[in-house]
Amino acid sequence: MRMNLIDYEEAVRLIYSSLPQNIGVQRVWLYDALNHILAEDIFAPFNMPECRRLAMDGYIFSFSQIQEILSHSQDEVFCFKVHATLAAQSDWEEFQEPVVLKAFTGARLPIWGDCLVLIEEIIRTQDEQIWISRKILENLKPLKHIREKGENFSVGEILLQKGTHVQAAEIGLLASLNQLFVQVYQQPKIAILCGGNELVDIGESPSQSHFVRSINNHLLYSLVLQEGAIPLTYPLFKDDKKEALELLQQALQQADLILFSGGMSYGDFDLIPYLLESQAQKVYFYGVNMKPGKPTAYATINDKPLLGLAGFPNATYMGFYLFARPIINALKGSTSQNTTFYATLLQDFFKDDPRVEFRPAFIQLKDGQFYASLENKKHIHSAAINNLCGENSGFVIAKKNHYKKGEQIEIIPNRQL
Repeated sequence: MRMNLIDYEEAVRLIYSSLPQNIGVQRVWLYDALNHILAEDIFAPFNMPECRRLAMDGYIFSFSQIQEILSHSQDEVFCFKVHATLAAQSDWEEFQEPVVLKAFTGARLPIWGDCLVLIEEIIRTQDEQIWISRKILENLKPLKHIREKGENFSVGEILLQKGTHVQAAEIGLLASLNQLFVQVYQQPKIAILCGGNELVDIGESPSQSHFVRSINNHLLYSLVLQEGAIPLTYPLFKDDKKEALELLQQALQQADLILFSGGMSYGDFDLIPYLLESQAQKVYFYGVNMKPGKPTAYATINDKPLLGLAGFPNATYMGFYLFARPIINALKGSTSQNTTFYATLLQDFFKDDPRVEFRPAFIQLKDGQFYASLENKKHIHSAAINNLCGENSGFVIAKKNHYKKGEQIEIIPNRQL
């Protein structure tokens, strides 16, 4: 099978138009839901707070009572007796008529309690008495520093929607609801197959002078983990059709998506064209008009998606982001899509290749504006994985051959900015 180049936009369209279904739902313990996708709506079983509660420490008053006092006196300072102190769990049923109560954050308010004088607004205290200035009392507002019933959420309200990515905040909310178990989509298993006679894995000593240290199996393992899926690793295969086919058959039995890295070009020792031609039900594309990543392929075998990624690390990384990530999202029940934004170039940009190029860059946010710099990115060879490293890194999407300094250019984020 020979390459038939298509534009990268068309390749992305083909990926999104043929996304697989999620692989199923499971009920898991609260902690195990982290980094999963919710498979159910979560409703509030009660009001929060369940009644009026204080948001700060202070003294509870009746607003109408304060207004009446102010209307009958011209005093500049007022003295009040404090009848009791309420903690968060205290009961106030005995105080049916308006009195002054000292209370702390989280305390329930009596039915008549609707305004609060903060502790720091008190002129002085002595025994069970407090003194407050007229100015403070005149500036009181009903319900200020008071949390209303259902202010956080009301019974029956949808708090988390199906499809939500469960992170630490969602775990905290579920804990507040006393929800010990939750329905989530299962995490897909992703097979990582890498090979080539020249590859030597980490920790191994090469048996020949010319070798390449295997990177992509470890790079893809980490990328799959970052996406909330389960990576399945296999031994590096040699340039042998039988060996590669046996590993592929094993992966098809165990995984929901197969990632091949390397062996993509049409040469004497490249195996993926052979596997596509002999095993694939449907080949969506083989060859994308992009740099890096030209020999990228997408197919289905036994109703399972297979993505072939170019062998250089930068090409593997870029192909994973553009093509594997949407497939993994679909398998794990997420509707999230890849996003881009625009940044201002800090230097002129030139390229000779007519293909769309994804060039590593430094991205910075300054005064509310994103800027992209290609300085210190050494050379642009697809094997230079060090170009992907460091804080605030990303990719510029170069569709034209020349961009001027100050021009806007599209960016793919590599890390959270």
